[in-house]
Amino acid sequence: MSNLRKRLAMSPERLKEINDFILAEDNKLVSDLIEIVEKYGGPEQINRKSIVRQPYNRRQELVEVSKEVPNISAKHEGADPEIDAEREHPSDILEYFLPKEEILERGLMEALEHSYLDKHNALNETANALPRAGIGVIAAANIH
Repeated sequence: MSNLRKRLAMSPERLKEINDFILAEDNKLVSDLIEIVEKYGGPEQINRKSIVRQPYNRRQELVEVSKEVPNISAKHEGADPEIDAEREHPSDILEYFLPKEEILERGLMEALEHSYLDKHNALNETANALPRAGIGVIAAANIH
């Protein structure tokens, strides 16, 4: 396996060839790709649009599916919708990407802390819903 890994290495000359190919103004493939990416607002905008808007609650669906599907996992990104709706500053997943300086500048730290704690409350509700439905749970260690 280590021999294969070594074969993945690129010489500076080969890397220059690849960069020259990618950066060439007459490279139609890359030019067309860049045109499509720019048409949809650039990489940052494409990434932002791909995010599932929060909040949503699929806890009951997860409980039902968990009865049939072993080894399922759930991911929480925000508060339950009814909690989030009561907040003066509802959670916004796009704020996850703000630099700390901007968060402080905009006075969002307290609101983001509330959102973070709400997310953990939602996670705990899901964790409790599974055993209440008779579904065994084994917490995954060292996920993050």
